[in-house]
Parts: sequence; C-alpha cells; structure tokens
Amino acid sequence: MIFYTEKTNAVLQIGLAVERDSSGQLTAHSTGTPLGVVMDSYEVEESDPVENQSMIYVAGGGGQSLILGADWDGVLTRFEFTQGRAVPVSSGGHGWLIPTLPQTSQVTGDTVTGAIYK
Repeated sequence: MIFYTEKTNAVLQIGLAVERDSSGQLTAHSTGTPLGVVMDSYEVEESDPVENQSMIYVAGGGGQSLILGADWDGVLTRFEFTQGRAVPVSSGGHGWLIPTLPQTSQVTGDTVTGAIYK
C-alpha cells in the first residue's frame, strides 16, 4: 500500500478523494485529478498556530474505506471518483470496489472498501 502524510488547511473527511486546489493545497475532490483518498485527518494538538495533518492513500494493498457516490450491487466492480466519492463503472476507472462476504448491495453514502490501481 502506498500512502503519505501532508499538512492540510483543514481536517478532511475520511473516505473521500482529494485533489490540489489552485494554491497547491489538498482539498476535497470535485472535478480535478484525484490524488488519493483520506485515510485519516486530524488537528495536531498543542500546535500554535493550529496545524492539520492528513494521511492520503494513493494505491495498492487490500484497499481502504471509500464513500459510495452511487448504489452498488456488491460484486467486484471498477470505480471512478466523482465529487470525491467512488462510483461503480463498467470499465476504466481508478480502481476496484472490493465485495464483502456474503455479498450485499450498498447504497449511495455507504462506506465500502476499494483499492486504487493506476
């Protein structure tokens, strides 16, 4: 699994994809190139001024928690990021949605496991 930690302007939502804004800061993905998914994001205690750190999952491994952007039937499926969320697609995409056993359908907004493979 490949991931990195970076200072951020704010605490980012776990499970959402991120991109760089015009000033080069990490922000929630909207229409730009997705760089990875927030694994953890927190305020550093006792820092003055306040400092935030975010751990970003980039690729590989057994996957990480993603937030669904559309209903999913629960079978192994490719996904792409749309507005920071994982949306099932029939081909292409950014990686794979990984099913649970027993396979169960998931709905928009659910947290699922996905692996980014570029």
